[in-house]
Amino acid sequence: MSKVEVQNPEDISNAFKAAVQDVLDFNNSFDWPKVHTFVYREIDGIKIDADVWVRETSSDEKSESQLAKRPIVLYIHGGGWMAGGRTDFPKPILHEFLTRGFVFVSIDYRLIPEVNFITGQLDDVRVVETWLRDKLQSSLADRGVNVTVNTDAIVVAGGSAGAHLASLTMGAQGKSSKLLLW
Repeated sequence: MSKVEVQNPEDISNAFKAAVQDVLDFNNSFDWPKVHTFVYREIDGIKIDADVWVRETSSDEKSESQLAKRPIVLYIHGGGWMAGGRTDFPKPILHEFLTRGFVFVSIDYRLIPEVNFITGQLDDVRVVETWLRDKLQSSLADRGVNVTVNTDAIVVAGGSAGAHLASLTMGAQGKSSKLLLW
């Protein structure tokens, strides 16, 4: 990151421009993989999506560790339970998990006031956990993504309201998950 001393209004403007440039440089410095969007749930005519990122390696790059089962990160966005979407997450988190071989999944869920918290959002998150365990592997294979996911190694992460939802779903499916709150 650039360091800029702030002593007058012009310096503030320059500091802001430098910060924006740092973000742009970061976003352009990584070869972002293609995102795969899947419908993980359809309820009352509403399709609810999950975006899945997988960093695939070329045959020259593959090592024994890269051929192993890949753990999954399920990221749940924040937004006060009333706003936001699956693309709302810090991109450095995506970068860090992908470079470590994780499959990164970010989801939409139904928002308040269209649904209430218990029968809407919490239920959506529990359904996606089941989808990850039962359908993610075959869904990726259907798209030609040749990786093996480790459904016994799921990290549930979230920001703000998403962190709250993540904390409430821990172990709901009878399997333990790891939790990362943001």
